[in-house]
Amino acid sequence: MHRDNKENCKITFSKGDTHLTHHEGFEDLEVLSDAEIDAVAEQIEAFFKGLLGAFVLALLSFATPANASIPDADGIRALMGEARGESYVCQVATAEAIRNRGTLKGVYGFKAQFNEPAWVWKRAEKAWKESAGTNYTNGATFWENTKAFGVPYWAKSMEQTAVVGSHTFWKKRGAK
Repeated sequence: MHRDNKENCKITFSKGDTHLTHHEGFEDLEVLSDAEIDAVAEQIEAFFKGLLGAFVLALLSFATPANASIPDADGIRALMGEARGESYVCQVATAEAIRNRGTLKGVYGFKAQFNEPAWVWKRAEKAWKESAGTNYTNGATFWENTKAFGVPYWAKSMEQTAVVGSHTFWKKRGAK
């Protein structure tokens, strides 16, 4: 990374061979090592990940109110994409969290493509219907298969409410 102390300077990242560009009127250039460039790049990446997480949470806070009606066919499809290979109880819990969220915005599984036998769809339909009267997740509106994908970056700003099967569930801190 190259920078100078003048206004309107150009910042240039480069790795490997040192690269300097002289601009008339700009003296006192500071040249950073590859390790320093890597450290700055990591800080920038962490900043933008945090910013993205806050932006996603802000968008979801304007989403449809919790427990809004999701059409059964859409809820079952989302459930299939999110937890079709999980235990029945985990499917019920995931369906419950989908219902609690009240919207399919941000639910990756809703857009997933798959071809499963009829019995798998029937099981998901049963789990979806049962989830209307359960509270395995203690009001969760977010979830992740943490055994497969690890804990997501956005979870640190949430309150963990339950672990069911491979899935961990969260809700916004202070939410009922």
